[in-house]
Amino acid sequence: MYRTRLSMHHLGGGAMTSRRARIASACIICMLMLIVNLGVATPALAREYSIPQVDIDATITADGSLEVREERVFSFDGSFNGVYWNLPQGEFQGRDVTVDVISAGEIEGGRKTAYELTDSGDDRTYSIEEYGSSLRLKIYARHSDEDAHFIITYRINNVVLRHADVAELYWQFVTEGWDVESQNISCAIHLPVPEGQSVVPEDTVRAWGHGPLDASLAFSGNDIVYTVPGIGSSEFAEARVVFPESWIPGAVQDSSSALADILQEEQREADKANRQRMNARIVYFGSMVVAGGAAAASVIFARIKRKSYNEAIKPRFDDDYFRDVPTDDHPAVLGALYHGGTAVPECFTATLMDLTNLGTIALQHVKIKHDGLFGSRLEGDYRLVLNKPIPPEKPNATRSERDAGRINRKAIDLMFEKVALGMADKDHAPGTYPPLYFSSIEDYAKEHASSYERAYDSWKGSVETAYEQRFATGGTVVELPASALVAAGVADIVLAALFFFISIVFGMPFPLIIAFSALLVASGVYAIVCGANRERANEEGRETKAKLEALRRWLKDFTRLDEAIPTDVVLWNRLLVMAVVLGVSEEVIKQLETVLPEVIHSDYLSPTYGWYYASSVNSLSPARAFSSAVSTAHSVSTASTASSSWSSGGGAF
Repeated sequence: MYRTRLSMHHLGGGAMTSRRARIASACIICMLMLIVNLGVATPALAREYSIPQVDIDATITADGSLEVREERVFSFDGSFNGVYWNLPQGEFQGRDVTVDVISAGEIEGGRKTAYELTDSGDDRTYSIEEYGSSLRLKIYARHSDEDAHFIITYRINNVVLRHADVAELYWQFVTEGWDVESQNISCAIHLPVPEGQSVVPEDTVRAWGHGPLDASLAFSGNDIVYTVPGIGSSEFAEARVVFPESWIPGAVQDSSSALADILQEEQREADKANRQRMNARIVYFGSMVVAGGAAAASVIFARIKRKSYNEAIKPRFDDDYFRDVPTDDHPAVLGALYHGGTAVPECFTATLMDLTNLGTIALQHVKIKHDGLFGSRLEGDYRLVLNKPIPPEKPNATRSERDAGRINRKAIDLMFEKVALGMADKDHAPGTYPPLYFSSIEDYAKEHASSYERAYDSWKGSVETAYEQRFATGGTVVELPASALVAAGVADIVLAALFFFISIVFGMPFPLIIAFSALLVASGVYAIVCGANRERANEEGRETKAKLEALRRWLKDFTRLDEAIPTDVVLWNRLLVMAVVLGVSEEVIKQLETVLPEVIHSDYLSPTYGWYYASSVNSLSPARAFSSAVSTAHSVSTASTASSSWSSGGGAF
């Protein structure tokens, strides 16, 4: 249609245009599709196209008609047979407006190729047919995965109204109903200025535009140029121009005056558009204030709560170094405390080292004969021998002694009841425990994954339970308001998504959208991290962990300090076990071999030092070799038990 409902003034508009709404909807749909289709690959079979460029050149003739040249660039993704236009015509203010198509074709390499008018549907032709109240112009031109530049020319007869006081063009140069958005639109309207006269904006000529907010119009000599970044399929862009009625002497003139009514209508539309722009600015700047304020509030809230929490959990012990094992707890329990409540494989190694000190087991380096294709060969291995059982629990045992007994018994059960017996030769004497070879640990975990996993988890659970009861519960436990911090973080992330879509709808510059959305996400993540990263320790646990950290620093630095190095072999026996769970065992041994060789080679320390002495078994010390074997076996058993839980089957129905 050539004159429809009044819409946005001066190409300004409402708070939300359908094009921007579609952009926001598309973003939402893309996010949902990404979530639904994570990990699922689907072939892209649909054809798509876009219209990245539209250039319209319209000339008003002396008889009140409009001669139009329209060029559109189509960008095809897939194979297409052609394109089409629906050119509206019909009754307009008591007169018939008709359309005559003059030509249709394509611009290739800068040259225009005119196509033949025919109903054959052959390639490089065009056809015209009645389509409701419009003319449908079809251009047949096959294209696949490329851009095509089409051009049509047509004449709209009797479209300019000649009133008693002014002439009026009211024309939708881009109509509703296109399948896709039209982008980067330029429309130049050439006025029929008689010789000796000129265009004087807001005097002889007035112009308005109705369409999206981000469009504009400008006078250029005797022309009016409309520029529109984009028109959605349910939008339109229209021009309204009034000029002296004497400029179209060949048009039929009516007797009514129209300028006063036109100015009144456009003023109402201007006021409406200005209100809408003001509302948009309020939302525009208000959303930035809310986003920035919410991000700042979350960060400040998280920092205050985190600082208060850190001060509350700060241990009284603040020395740089500690030179002894802080408590008489089992080394695996102290290792779990140091590692945040988790019994790592090094804790199991420390358990066996402690059992070696107690004389319960003995560590041996052996040579094993292996028969191969080219004869037999000797390979080095480590093994553990069970010397005596774990003594029964004493009636008056302390809690740490009871914990140590449970942990040690479960370690012996895993290593000897499960692995050693499970991998023993058939001729093994019943009633005794065969030696445990380090090389058999991974083999047993592969062959008996569930049994190994249950026994390992039982030992691990005994250590972590002892840690929980000793250092994580009871006493003074400082609580961090984690729920509030996580809620604040989640709220920021949700607000970031809302801000993103609202900002797109209201046309905020994309860099600002990204900046404020990223700020909200970052503040949300910060709040969540502050809420999630908390100590699981009571007051004694915090003090003991601080001493463990100080002990680790001392074990790394003791030869570089200006102080006497202790020579007590009993102390070093305990420290060497702790060095394993603190992750500094290799450094400690290297320093001791340099400054105190007589200590590490003493008979009392030899059972513990034996765990550090590397033989020819892959150049690894027993401590490292055993930790590696346990870690690998645990991974293997976990993978095996996980895979066994999957099944497939079938049946009849």
